[in-house]
Amino acid sequence: MNESFVWTNMPTENATGIPMSSSLPKSPFALHQDVFNLYAIIVNAICTPIVAIFGLCLNGVGIFVLWNDLKFNKQSIYRYMLALMVFDNIYLIVGLILCTGAIIKPFDYDLANIILMHGSYLTGYLDMVIYHASSAILVVMASERFKALVWPLAFKQSCLARYPWTIISSIFVLCIIFSSPFLISYDVITIQRGNTTIFGVRRKEELVEFYDQYSLIETLVSGVYPIVMVFLNFAIPIAYCRVMNKRRALQSCNSKQDSQQLKVTIMVILIAMLYVLLSIPKLMLQTLFFMDNQYNFDGAYVQTFYFFTFTGDLFARINSANDFFIYVLVSRRYRNILYRIVMKYVACSKKYKNLNDIFRNANSDVIETEKQKSMTQISVVDGSEK
Repeated sequence: MNESFVWTNMPTENATGIPMSSSLPKSPFALHQDVFNLYAIIVNAICTPIVAIFGLCLNGVGIFVLWNDLKFNKQSIYRYMLALMVFDNIYLIVGLILCTGAIIKPFDYDLANIILMHGSYLTGYLDMVIYHASSAILVVMASERFKALVWPLAFKQSCLARYPWTIISSIFVLCIIFSSPFLISYDVITIQRGNTTIFGVRRKEELVEFYDQYSLIETLVSGVYPIVMVFLNFAIPIAYCRVMNKRRALQSCNSKQDSQQLKVTIMVILIAMLYVLLSIPKLMLQTLFFMDNQYNFDGAYVQTFYFFTFTGDLFARINSANDFFIYVLVSRRYRNILYRIVMKYVACSKKYKNLNDIFRNANSDVIETEKQKSMTQISVVDGSEK
């Protein structure tokens, strides 16, 4: 259940545009109205724009690096990483659009209402599509790593390794179809309040029962992603340890392939851990929804619904904004590439003619650096000068 937009077709509204009614019963998790208003403003008008802009800038650099490296790096995992980074950037753009209304609301309520209602109808659907697509690709990435560890010989001939772009495209198309009931079940309406006309979004009366059933299925699917990631998060380290123990029994020294295997495995585990941790608010909301369907945007516990929705959406944006740090900065190869790009275009270095030279020689530069460090360590141990 991914209801990240604002509704205005209920009795009263608070300062953030979220409809509230003083006559509604309070849930066990309800906040004082003033506290909730302040929290909503901080999350939607301050934190979300900062996280979105910060993530878009850094992820843009990451997409540039990964895209230019595709021709020199053939591993399928990097295709999934690039797709996930693109989807996460779209998710951040959606978040930036949705928070625009909260920012301008104190200055121009009518304009904010138009942006929130018309924008939320479209971006809410896109938000749902990207959420499911990103989560599914994360599961595929973790499954790809698990299969590469457990069945290394058969893995290269598997669909996960041979057809990453086909799998990514299929996931995206399926998510578009899966989220389509949202588009047909809601519409934008006008509400006359005195001399003022405001816009709202509501479910079509003839599709209320249909959407309730769909929402239950969508909630179940949303809850499956973290569960699968938790399982893979335990399975991958276990599989890696078993593989390394078998290899060490057959060879006395660690190979370069083992080092690369370790780095990719740690990266996937880190991604899975962050995803699970930052999904906790959404899981809590889904649990409450199963306990009582009044935890909904038009239920009795609407305030609690929006509290967990705002928190879950902010955590999801944070998860989308950290791609650059996990995918790029953790890799020595990509740190080296970024350094060479800065040296060429900022410090005007003449060592490389163009970007292709930088990406083509990235591995050799890393190997040369490692050899220099190794020789330095040997010199220190021998007591000789280098």
